[in-house]
Amino acid sequence: MRKQRMYTDLERMLIDRLKSAVPPLYHEQRDQFARTLPLLALLSVVFVAVLGGWLGAIFSVVRALVVAPAIAGRLVATPFFWLELLPPILWAASIMPLRDRRLLGWRLFVVGMALALIASIVTLSIINLLFSAAILYFTLLCYDEFYK
Repeated sequence: MRKQRMYTDLERMLIDRLKSAVPPLYHEQRDQFARTLPLLALLSVVFVAVLGGWLGAIFSVVRALVVAPAIAGRLVATPFFWLELLPPILWAASIMPLRDRRLLGWRLFVVGMALALIASIVTLSIINLLFSAAILYFTLLCYDEFYK
């Protein structure tokens, strides 16, 4: 329990530093954005699945895992897993906790968005970079809406 408290204190300190360095979002703005985050997470998963070809990749991965389960360890060690497969999984896992305004949902969404931001930097995808950076920025500023 003490370790969890230490992590939460560090998280809060980092968010407070960010908030002191950027223009503020008022409570109404944070509340409105926090209410839209579950829908944003759902749409992100749908867009990645439909437009990004993620479904085909998932089927290929599942097929490979069924044929050769030892491949799972090698898959987790690849950048493809961390930057392409994991963010949509984290967004999908965050939908229900975000709806209930639980900190777990916020954390899952932030980690997924940070990984998506790194992926867009690596691939030099300007549109994805701008989208990921903006969503991550506003999500970080909405921390207080989930920390209760």
